Amino acid sequence: MVTVISLGGSIVAPENPDSDFLRSFVALIREFLEQDEKRRFILVVGGGGPARSWQNAYRQVVDKNSDDQADWIGIMATRLNAQLLKAIMGDWCPQEVVID
Repeated sequence: MVTVISLGGSIVAPENPDSDFLRSFVALIREFLEQDEKRRFILVVGGGGPARSWQNAYRQVVDKNSDDQADWIGIMATRLNAQLLKAIMGDWCPQEVVID
């Protein structure tokens, strides 16, 4: 069974990574997976507060800013959160973060 979880980036990193939440979330996921070896998760995560902070900095500095560039900045923050989750999951997540 595959379960898809959309994990809002603002939960993972409201301004900075929320270590307490991440610790609890990963423990919950591991416990659920250990109950049945057929269980699988696909985690989809957003960029959270850092994405907005970096995007705002870009918009404040560049007069003729591009939505496209701001979007890419947000995507990079999203990838950072995804990589953080992968690293925290350790052996439970052997696959690479999907970026396409």
